[in-house]
Amino acid sequence: MSASVSFRRVPQDHDPEALVANLVTIREEIARACERSGRDPDGVRIVAAAKTVEPEAIARVRDAGVREVGENYVKELRAKRDQVDGVVWHYIGTLQSHTAHQVADLADVVETVTPGRAMERLARRANTSGRTIPVLIEVDFTRERRGSHRRGSTTRPIRWRTPTDSA
Repeated sequence: MSASVSFRRVPQDHDPEALVANLVTIREEIARACERSGRDPDGVRIVAAAKTVEPEAIARVRDAGVREVGENYVKELRAKRDQVDGVVWHYIGTLQSHTAHQVADLADVVETVTPGRAMERLARRANTSGRTIPVLIEVDFTRERRGSHRRGSTTRPIRWRTPTDSA
């Protein structure tokens, strides 16, 4: 089983070599954390956020071994996906109903999905295209309403439907 670990050590200039050096540091930190917890570092997946990062820098990080890249914006995802191959593209922005069909065409994984119209449009487009797209559903168990999080205190079972199910 894999787990996500978030590190915020992105060099401000997005220099490809600085990003690769940063990646070495992140891998060392992951190895130390895994050693302390008795986990295998190979079970930790690094998803590099590509927001505002040029395709050339993403390609350099890919060449250094990062195989998963996240993008916040649909327009940027489209442009970068066309320019950088060999990675699994995550959509890490807020899924919106008016762009969900585009995300279904472009993303390999969709993160921070909340149940509702956008998720249904994503599923419908994926089904029509014959794609299966892993999604991460965000649930906030703090009982605080923040942004698009689904509140844990009011979470009811999510009814999974395919586009061919009746409402």
